[in-house]
Amino acid sequence: MSMMRVRGFTLIEIMITIVVLVIILAVAVPNLSDLLRRHRLWTQADSFASALSLARSAAISRNTCGAVIATDGDANWRQGWMAFVDANCNRAFDAGEIRLAQSGALPDAMTATFLSSDPGAPYVLYSPVGYTRTAAAGPMQAVMTFADGDHLRRVRINALGRARTCEQASDASCTGVNDE
Repeated sequence: MSMMRVRGFTLIEIMITIVVLVIILAVAVPNLSDLLRRHRLWTQADSFASALSLARSAAISRNTCGAVIATDGDANWRQGWMAFVDANCNRAFDAGEIRLAQSGALPDAMTATFLSSDPGAPYVLYSPVGYTRTAAAGPMQAVMTFADGDHLRRVRINALGRARTCEQASDASCTGVNDE
């Protein structure tokens, strides 16, 4: 009499496997959520820094002004931003001016706070030589802070017009407006 070998899994083996997978997922999902939140911050900060770079490059190459403003024309940067060639240097997008880039609105949980050495200025204006300028034509420094929960990502703009992204948790110089 030959014995037949039975192949397969028992119900207990399948249940133990499912329990182990659920435990692993319970540990991994919060970390994944945190990773996605930080990635969204990096993406928005890099998008803003790219818009600044485009406006600065256009100002230098065309020997005119370049600007980045909040899309809604007010100081509400959560609705997005726009980079353009500001031919008349008035810090407003007028008919006939060239739009270089435009972003969409930020994700719901994310905030954007813009502070500059020109109080209340909802813009970054680049002179024809690439320096940032206030409405009174003085040098301007600014910081855009993107926040999502307890995570922050900043874009700092110095008076020379250079933008850099940083995180205060890992970069001690990533603080206020006039620190550079």
